[in-house]
Amino acid sequence: MAPPKTIFQSQLKAVQAFFWIIRLAQIGASIYFCWLFAHHGHDNYPNCKPIATWLLVSGVVVMVALVVPILFGICVGCTAAKNAESGAALAVKGGACLSACFLPLLGSFGFAWFIVGNVWVFRSKEADCQPLVYHTGFWYLIAVYIFMGVSIIASCCLCACVAFGMIAADDDDERV
Repeated sequence: MAPPKTIFQSQLKAVQAFFWIIRLAQIGASIYFCWLFAHHGHDNYPNCKPIATWLLVSGVVVMVALVVPILFGICVGCTAAKNAESGAALAVKGGACLSACFLPLLGSFGFAWFIVGNVWVFRSKEADCQPLVYHTGFWYLIAVYIFMGVSIIASCCLCACVAFGMIAADDDDERV
């Protein structure tokens, strides 16, 4: 008979499901950004091309950041299956180094590119750009800021709950 699931295990599954939903939304947004660039990146608006380019590069960066860990897992699995003894350890170390070196660089570029997008979108006016491109960039930035704010508030609440839980556990230990 299997042991009963703990509350922590069920919460972990909920968090994992939430992150998969976020990843699927990121993939969908990235594909939409590429489509938007293909259809409206060459319109005759003075400030439309930088915003469309920013959306395209942002989408590509997100897709690469999501695909690299998946490819890393596939490559390690294939190499481990082929080289059951000595080669697998070397492949895992080499792939981990690639992933550990590449993803922070990609994240740094993505952060800098996010700042560039803020400047381009918030400096331009809706009349200077194709409305669909402008509104997509504007509301994407607003959504990112809302998500960041909610994440920070949730993290603070989680830390407070853990801290109060530790205090309550200490109080229970002192009473015994």
